[in-house]
Amino acid sequence: MGYTHYLYRPEQIKNWDKIIIDTKQAHDLVSSLGIDIVHGSGEPNSSPEFSNELICFNGSNQQMPNKFTTKNNFGIAWSNQKKEQFLEVRRLLDRDGSCETLFISRKYDFSYGKDINYNGNYFTFCKTRYYPYDILVMSVYLIVKIHDNRCIIASDGQREDWQLAIAIIEKNLQKDSQILSQFLEENL
Repeated sequence: MGYTHYLYRPEQIKNWDKIIIDTKQAHDLVSSLGIDIVHGSGEPNSSPEFSNELICFNGSNQQMPNKFTTKNNFGIAWSNQKKEQFLEVRRLLDRDGSCETLFISRKYDFSYGKDINYNGNYFTFCKTRYYPYDILVMSVYLIVKIHDNRCIIASDGQREDWQLAIAIIEKNLQKDSQILSQFLEENL
């Protein structure tokens, strides 16, 4: 399937208004880093949707050249141990920065099927291929988990892959480290 994150969620997600507020803040931070976050179609200059019913976004299919892009072959760089800097960058070849759309509705859309896991939650996922918008995808999944503990997150990623998103949540949104630590222990 490729590098993917998974969300098992109840039919209706609790505290949706708080999720939207935190998602907008995380979006603003990620965008300020030069990562183009657009509507689910990936069209440049379109706007992501953070509404009373839906979270829907993707990376731009024309990611602007910046510190997150390169013309050379690349590897993934993760957060470093320097105290003065908590973010390192992931690099994307100068090209399409979109993959699958992150789509989370407040109320589960049964037109996508009824894949229920052992806890009675519904299955959704987002494949990101490590593209720069992956940072916001992980941040949003963590935000959803923080505000509705019934949700379960899984990932193809390792603990290191989540460090940037956790730093965004802890340092900029002032969220509880205990929930984030529990997520790491249970899932990665």
